[in-house]
Amino acid sequence: MTTIEFPEGFHDHVFTDFAAYLSGLERAGGLVIFKCVDLMSIYRIAPYTYILDVVRDTAGAPRFRVRFAGTETVAALDRDPTGKYLEEINVGPEREDVIDIYSSMLETRCPSASRSGFLVTHPSNLNHFDEHTVTLKRVVFPLTDSGEAIDYFIGALVRVNETSAETGFTRIDFDMP
Repeated sequence: MTTIEFPEGFHDHVFTDFAAYLSGLERAGGLVIFKCVDLMSIYRIAPYTYILDVVRDTAGAPRFRVRFAGTETVAALDRDPTGKYLEEINVGPEREDVIDIYSSMLETRCPSASRSGFLVTHPSNLNHFDEHTVTLKRVVFPLTDSGEAIDYFIGALVRVNETSAETGFTRIDFDMP
């Protein structure tokens, strides 16, 4: 089995186990076939995973809807994003950069690793909410039904810490072996 060389800071076991699993699955057109993904096969890291549907309509650019979010993904985001479009989720200061990960992957067809801030809001009393930004790291792979188009994305998401000194958006695309 071929291993993926992750960029510095993305050597967490969640990402390496996730990529190792995906690299062993059947492909069409160079992309992993969606129906071959079985989250029960990776039950130890499935809580960190999420799946996005690529929703295309004739009126505009594709949108990305959350089909599945594992329990650790929900905890990292501090809310359940299932059924929501990415632009409906408050993704913090790098919102457009995060959405662009998926838009550009439609063109490049390459997996991507990224780090970004995410705004978390907690009620502190009846009239006030506390807000802070946490750092999220994600590794995302495109999936296909037919080998022609990218129909889904599968990602693994890890919340780095409660309040992060790391700021700014970082993204690195890489080739699938």
